[in-house]
Amino acid sequence: MQNKFFIFIISFFFLANIYSQDAVFTRFNSNPLYTSAALTGAFNGKYRVGTSIRRQWINIVDGSLYSTKTVFADKRFNFIKNDYLSLGILFWDDLAGSNQIKLGSASGLLSISYAKHLYQNKYNGQNQYLVFGIQFGYGKRYFSNGDYLFGIQFDKNTQAVNPDIPNSEPLLNSRLYPDINSGLMYYISNRQNSFYIGANIKHINKANISLLKTSDFRLYRLYSGIIGGEITLNKNISMLPSAIFNLQGPYTLLVIGSSIRYRYFNENNAFRIGVWAKLPNSLNGILLSEISLATGFEYNHYEIGISYDITVSKLINITGHRGAFELTFIYKWGSNPRNTPINCPRF
Repeated sequence: MQNKFFIFIISFFFLANIYSQDAVFTRFNSNPLYTSAALTGAFNGKYRVGTSIRRQWINIVDGSLYSTKTVFADKRFNFIKNDYLSLGILFWDDLAGSNQIKLGSASGLLSISYAKHLYQNKYNGQNQYLVFGIQFGYGKRYFSNGDYLFGIQFDKNTQAVNPDIPNSEPLLNSRLYPDINSGLMYYISNRQNSFYIGANIKHINKANISLLKTSDFRLYRLYSGIIGGEITLNKNISMLPSAIFNLQGPYTLLVIGSSIRYRYFNENNAFRIGVWAKLPNSLNGILLSEISLATGFEYNHYEIGISYDITVSKLINITGHRGAFELTFIYKWGSNPRNTPINCPRF
């Protein structure tokens, strides 16, 4: 019982620290609606659906689980001339913990974006767009496995934890809260190269996410910036560098890297391989925490990607050299309308 109590205390503070910031995917480009509301409808085609899962630090303690999942869908409509309105939905769930305690976070959001056409060059196919997006819906924080113990339940007479002692904690099993996000992105692209840059704000309303009835703990706003593009090297090979920087409360994180895309048969069939680095802040400043090796395939309407994060920080001693897997799947269909300049960047 004492071991269970200490595991709970350690897990509670560890998870509380994690859940003061949003989950981050290494393959952020494969999670467009999760990354930014402005990426709603940012693809070539009419319809898109996708899903992803991230699993990390499996069985650090017996039965531990750290898993993040997303599902999304979006559709683009030709609105006025060369402007586009896009609608999408996003669901995600993040769960962390062990057999003793699990802390979860989930959300369901409606996503809307408007792409304003700025410029077109008919000779080289170049076009420029400014995209504004907004998301709104509800989030949820929750506990699972309700066998919780608190310090007040320590019996001084027996020198052991006594679960029969009232914990006097007004604990909620879950809390539902409204959530609002917004994003802005500019991109320029032609038939071979592209460049994009954007900014995003999540949790604009700073909702109360405390699981104590009498407590008020506000969710930090998340400010992020993304940048990237495609550089064509020859008729079959191109480079796709990109980066995202997140600032949420006292926490910062930079994910930066690049992939090489090799095209075969036609433009819709390709193989990708890349390397990414995660650099969070710490008490000692910015450090390199993970290096990710990523690969992916594009086959007609399908995109499949997989990556593995190798832990290189001191956390490796705690995780037992365990890293993180990410698997993504995207399906796109429908053609762009004829004689329209829209030519979205490749992410």
